[in-house]
Amino acid sequence: MATIPTADVTDRLVLARVGWCEYYNGTLGDEPVAGGAYNDSDAGSEWNNFRVIRSRVYGYVYPRLAEKRVLGVALDSGEDVAIAFFATNPDTGGQYLLGWHRHARLNDPTGYRERPGDHEGRYLWSCKSADATLLPIPRRTLPIPKGKNATGQAQVTYARSVDGKPKSLTWLKNVRKFILAYDGPSLTGASSEDVTATLAAQEAEAALRGQGIVRNAQLRKVIETYAMRCVKALLKKKFGKDPVDTSATESYDFLCSTKSKSVKVEVKGTRSTGESLLFSAAEVALARKEVVDLYVVSGVRISGSAKIGYQASGGDVEHVPDWGRTKYDASPLAFQITRR
Repeated sequence: MATIPTADVTDRLVLARVGWCEYYNGTLGDEPVAGGAYNDSDAGSEWNNFRVIRSRVYGYVYPRLAEKRVLGVALDSGEDVAIAFFATNPDTGGQYLLGWHRHARLNDPTGYRERPGDHEGRYLWSCKSADATLLPIPRRTLPIPKGKNATGQAQVTYARSVDGKPKSLTWLKNVRKFILAYDGPSLTGASSEDVTATLAAQEAEAALRGQGIVRNAQLRKVIETYAMRCVKALLKKKFGKDPVDTSATESYDFLCSTKSKSVKVEVKGTRSTGESLLFSAAEVALARKEVVDLYVVSGVRISGSAKIGYQASGGDVEHVPDWGRTKYDASPLAFQITRR
């Protein structure tokens, strides 16, 4: 069957509401926030919508697509379509376009299949990774309206009406124009190195401006507090008493004491695998000079939103004794320049 071009993406466009993620790659610990109650059980599927598997991406949305509403006529499921994703920004509120799959092929029949190999989740369509664009968060600026003649409460919104005729709506035209004109960066197939680089750049920018973390300070605080609570419980069990919280005054988080020794402890919490972590210059300097044990709480799961509050759960704890002189290599993130 010949491929039908999708230059006019509005003509064969489906808009799918999903939970808010940054990378949509389950290997990076980036879980959907909000997006519907179904995320509680099926988060693993949309969680991987921009994960590259053998040079393709595999898309999931709930519920499954109505083929005639996508194509307008009863064509084979192998025809080209375009799926655009939108989500509610948990920090600012409001729905925004976050990415799209173009030249996608619906499954035939249009039901769910398991992603290839041992990759988590199901899918309804696939496309080449080169045809998948995931916008970085600063580029998610195009609002997707709610209400009448917009997305309403449905998880899936079609560019065609029930009778198969294309809808003539300004906001749909704006989506089409945005997709066709976009020539910026994409996070499709992001790796753990990409995540670290992104966080490092944001951390460095914040430090130079004398601010806190740029990237969702509220969420980061929840993760840090959760990690501290988890590690505090472990240290109490290990040493027989509560450790002293020194995080507000020292370049380490806990001081644990016994009759024979004192142990300084640094705590890091992350939603990623924990292979790469961010430290301040003071934390690195101390760990290179003295013995500081590191506890990493990785794979932290997040639920909730900025409006109602975030909740952290799960994760794995790794203990790295004398971390500054053993397991990790440190790289500078930025230079602070002061006028002479």
